[in-house]
Amino acid sequence: MARKPLLYATFLLACLILAAGCAAKKTSELAAGERDEAFLATENGSEDELFVDPFDEAPPVDHSKDEKADIADPIEGFNRAIFTFNDKFYFYVAKPVAKGWRAVAPESVRVGLGNVLYNILAPVRLVNNILQLDFMGAAGEVTRFAANSTVGLFGWFDLAAENGLKPDDEDLGQTFGRYGVGHGFYLVLPFLGPTSLRDATGDVFDSFLHPFAYTLEGDPTLEMAAFKAVKIENTLSLDKDTYENVVKEQIDPYLFMRNAYYQIRESSLKR
Repeated sequence: MARKPLLYATFLLACLILAAGCAAKKTSELAAGERDEAFLATENGSEDELFVDPFDEAPPVDHSKDEKADIADPIEGFNRAIFTFNDKFYFYVAKPVAKGWRAVAPESVRVGLGNVLYNILAPVRLVNNILQLDFMGAAGEVTRFAANSTVGLFGWFDLAAENGLKPDDEDLGQTFGRYGVGHGFYLVLPFLGPTSLRDATGDVFDSFLHPFAYTLEGDPTLEMAAFKAVKIENTLSLDKDTYENVVKEQIDPYLFMRNAYYQIRESSLKR
């Protein structure tokens, strides 16, 4: 059914604000631009093996740059205030909810759910591979979606990854970057955490590719917000306190997160 572009933009922004996540968890998503979706479903294995720690794959953060970030931050005062809010939200709301979900849901259920949520977002990755003229990546995404949606029971089992076809996360922010668009300025969003003007703009347009934007019944705003909330909380339930372990060693966690975001997003353009 037809929807006006302005309604879509408004709806996504509302969805972003409503999403039950936090900047703290963004630490566990940074390495692959929403790496939280990349779970491998196996019959045996510990939760440590199933959770993908982005800091295992991300390049080491250069602490010498902590006082001089490589991304503009003209609204640092505002960003720091939101960072503090998100930090409190993480410890008092998001993390307790995730621990509750971990207590009631078996590990296999949480991993399978993560796989399904990742599979649903295949259109976003496919289109961005095509926009980047990465036709091998696009073919791989189609193959992954076909295999996991059929034999893998709607994506519950990531059979493609188990057979060597690993996920390749792409988004419009990365697409912009590959065509030479700079980050713009650094931005910390309530609940959602670190981003940039370029990447936030990309998220808005990526929302047009979200399957829930075209549901014939119900409110797309609420459905996409619920999707985001479930995805973040489910990922947190598989996390091994990444945020806590990282920021507790930092003199200024805000600067660390800002520089980590910049370096990881830069590295994603070189894959």
